[in-house]
Amino acid sequence: MTRIYQSDDVSLWRCYQITDCHLVADADGSYQGIKPYRHLQKLLAGLKPYPLILTGDLTQDHSEASYQLLADLLKEWPAPVFYVPGNHDDPAMMAKVFHAPAISSGPFSSAEEIWAAGWQLLLLSTKGESPAGSFSQDKLAELANRLDAQPSRPTWLFCHHHPKPIGSSIDEHGLVESAEFCQLLDNRPKVKGLAHGHCHYAYHQVQDSWQIVGCPASSVQFKLAAEWLTEDQGPQACLWQFALDQPAQWEFVVV
Repeated sequence: MTRIYQSDDVSLWRCYQITDCHLVADADGSYQGIKPYRHLQKLLAGLKPYPLILTGDLTQDHSEASYQLLADLLKEWPAPVFYVPGNHDDPAMMAKVFHAPAISSGPFSSAEEIWAAGWQLLLLSTKGESPAGSFSQDKLAELANRLDAQPSRPTWLFCHHHPKPIGSSIDEHGLVESAEFCQLLDNRPKVKGLAHGHCHYAYHQVQDSWQIVGCPASSVQFKLAAEWLTEDQGPQACLWQFALDQPAQWEFVVV
């Protein structure tokens, strides 16, 4: 059964999307020439106390200690924290740490769906067996059912992997079932867009009837190049606004 978080905000709901933190077990450990925990710490200090949606690759070294750093950093966050896994993540380990008894009263929510300000926000796992994204036929059928169950609510999706190429080296690790996934969304006008991580790159694309927004990383950004090139542009995120009977709005945030 789908876990739903229903917000009390009936006319306006704001949240931040944070992605690709790539934390390691040591708070002063390195990733691509930066200290990812310190980047994330700085980012959070510059944000307003809105809900957070974490869209994957929260860890780089796949360690429980890296998730614990994140849990400790966010345990006093004054709003709900939602999350989906990326290719680097271990969903079972995430759940174990984020919902441990020591922080059971903390902000982490296991909801897969958010209802707020007349919107339906779906949180999707695109984690597969490889760095590429995967969305099986069973998941496609389940998504179709979830979309059709609330026909009157405009919908925005959040996941880790990008559904269409962007012209970067990361494209080799995009969503494998891209054609089937996009066709499902194309056939449902209620779907207004999808936001993802994985690309470490801020961008916006307009499809026939929906939009794609790539959220920049809290760690380092990737360059649009055939080679794997990274650049430290400071910790970044995306601010989202969902209002009743209004299009979704977003703003890329650099701290």
